[in-house]
Amino acid sequence: MVKPTVVAVLDYLRTQPIPVINVTALRNPEGKVTRPAMTRIRKLKVYIDPLLSSRRIAVRGDLIDAGDEPDHQLQGDRYAVFAGPAIAFEDTALRLGVLKFTLDPIVQRNREEIESNRAKIDEILADNPPAFERYARAPISLVSDSLVSAINARFLEKEGRSRNAAVASVADAHMRGELLTMHFYSRLQRYEEVGLDIGVFFADLLRSLSPTAEIGREKEFIAARTAYEAERKVNAANATEFAGEILTADRLIKEKKFTDARPILERVLRTSANNARAIFGLAQIIENTPDPIERDAAASDDERIMAQEERLEAAVNLYRMAALHSNSRELWLASWSHVYAGRILDFLELREDAVAEYQAAVKVGDVPEGAFREAQAGVAAPYVPPGTVKP
Repeated sequence: MVKPTVVAVLDYLRTQPIPVINVTALRNPEGKVTRPAMTRIRKLKVYIDPLLSSRRIAVRGDLIDAGDEPDHQLQGDRYAVFAGPAIAFEDTALRLGVLKFTLDPIVQRNREEIESNRAKIDEILADNPPAFERYARAPISLVSDSLVSAINARFLEKEGRSRNAAVASVADAHMRGELLTMHFYSRLQRYEEVGLDIGVFFADLLRSLSPTAEIGREKEFIAARTAYEAERKVNAANATEFAGEILTADRLIKEKKFTDARPILERVLRTSANNARAIFGLAQIIENTPDPIERDAAASDDERIMAQEERLEAAVNLYRMAALHSNSRELWLASWSHVYAGRILDFLELREDAVAEYQAAVKVGDVPEGAFREAQAGVAAPYVPPGTVKP
């Protein structure tokens, strides 16, 4: 899970994180060195913290490793993500950490651009006392935190969540005092269209910042939250409504009647696109149903291999989607989704990606009906299907 998440974030930002910052020496007017040159080493780590509430994430950028040379480190070089246990198996915690780690130096480099918009930022903060107290003396942190939350909201949409869900996420950031999140969220659509490095586009992100628009966001947030809650109720109702069809499809899959099960699940997904059980079942069907090209005696070996790889990659993507959309009552499904994805990746000899999936399953925990032991075995060694004769 780590590698796909990092790649997805960096692809979106169209940039690379800065692992090392070389700082030149400072000299006084007489030329005497007052601070020697230094090399700042930047690192990011993710921790699962059982003491945090189940779905809370905290990103800290002010940690210093005691084992390194303190004189060569500055606050902000050590980044850590602390994630509650219920969200550990998702990629949200890692994504936020990578975003923060990558964006902070870019924001720092654009301090002049931020300062040129300082009057607008101060006006927006003045209308919100809690945010003012937190960010009045830290406009750079306000910009960085708001931008991270805005990009995360865009990722929610890319993962299949509704715009209402994304805006509700923005509203949560606004409640934390990140008052520029909605502005950045809106500007990011233009950023995605132009295809520039986020550092190059940064100045444009601050353009058209309007205190009037940002101070008046509350009605928009209330509407989005209301609509999102309605969507959640509909999704819950759909889950109940489709329970019988899901059970029927599960039975057919166990009986290997994949042709009969597939239209049932596709019908469910046409109405409930994020139904984790239906996505999981469709992944099982695709994994176990060879493509016509694979069975075509007239096809070349290369054509059959390519068709098989494309089919199995599609199954992996569906298993990942099933894990993503599983709820707190479906942790077993998230667990098995990651394990099945890992086993396919092992078959495709993509060991590094396979291990990432097994590790994601381990992070879900030893949940009832889950695949915790299978995940541990997958981390330890590549999966070998039962009955396989080793050479």
